[in-house]
Amino acid sequence: MSENDAVVPLPTSTPEMIQPILRRAWRADNPTGEQAGKYKPVLLIGPPGVSKSAQVEQFARDNGMIYIPVYLSYNTFNDIKGFGVPDRDPNSDTFERMIWYRDAVFPDSDCDKKYLVFWDELFNANASVIKVAQQAVLERMIGEYKFPRNTMMVAAANGQKHHCQSSRAPASVMDRFSIYQLEPSIKGTLDWLMDNAQTEYVYGFLQAHNESLYCDNMDKWDGEQAQSTSRSYTKLDQLLTTYSDPSEMVATDNTRLFKADVCGCIGAKAGQEFVTFVQLYATCGDVGELLADARNCDLRRIVERPDLKYIVASKLVTLAEKDNLSDVLLLSHRLTDPNLNSPEDLESMESMVGNRLRRKRKDLSTERALIEWQLKHKGELLK
Repeated sequence: MSENDAVVPLPTSTPEMIQPILRRAWRADNPTGEQAGKYKPVLLIGPPGVSKSAQVEQFARDNGMIYIPVYLSYNTFNDIKGFGVPDRDPNSDTFERMIWYRDAVFPDSDCDKKYLVFWDELFNANASVIKVAQQAVLERMIGEYKFPRNTMMVAAANGQKHHCQSSRAPASVMDRFSIYQLEPSIKGTLDWLMDNAQTEYVYGFLQAHNESLYCDNMDKWDGEQAQSTSRSYTKLDQLLTTYSDPSEMVATDNTRLFKADVCGCIGAKAGQEFVTFVQLYATCGDVGELLADARNCDLRRIVERPDLKYIVASKLVTLAEKDNLSDVLLLSHRLTDPNLNSPEDLESMESMVGNRLRRKRKDLSTERALIEWQLKHKGELLK
């Protein structure tokens, strides 16, 4: 094959593009109209933990669909195809045919509700399972069973380069999917954490260390440790809620266990960086003292260190109360603009703190300082 004949890779998509992709596919497919089943089903191919399933489930929920996930890697042929039973004619001693009892998760064919069936890990399953799943996705049927007319089919898979033991798909099948190659997105992960994180540590860490998401070289992966994926960080955030504060995490008698916990969630390389971040978090000084003089306190040491800036910003979210809210927002602005040279601009640290407060601190949502902050920056917030 000459250089000009080489396969051109697909352009990459990011997780935040999944829902727009699905919206267009749903309209083109028109499940309740004459075009039902005519449009190529969407197939999302990407590394593990990139939020494929989370985005598809969110799309189903937002559009009033009943979400049915089917994880093919741990399903058997009979789980998908059903169980064959002889259909004996009561007037004959011979078996006339076989009938198949399908899984109860699949709805009746004549049901008029809206469904989204998500066929995940399409190329990780046993070959016989893959064949049945392909018929389900591409033909909207399994044997004689037909899915309801208003059913949307979406599939996902890991690529061969992702070390997930994925099989190679035949070209005859791939020609019938609309295929999107996904790559990790720090923006999508941070957006999710902004709305859903239960602690401030993971969000602040990833803001300061963007390179830590999917940081490990998969070609050198030892096959024995967790990957630094979006999914891994959401699980780490949940784990950290079991600690009362950073000082407990890095206490002398707990350091070894804490490091094992973190590395067990996000892998050794990113895990060590996170432990260092939390150690710095626990020892960076009393942010309460900075708040006591938010307008004039000395921030020179902090603003020169990106990790320290995000640590202080994270602490400000946890320290915010009704009586100090104005100072919290002022100090968060000064983390990027210490001399208040551009007080009208929405700066990165201020954006992080203000948006986290308005989304997660419902107890402060009616406070004048936060309302005025949102009105002041409404142009940026509405983009």
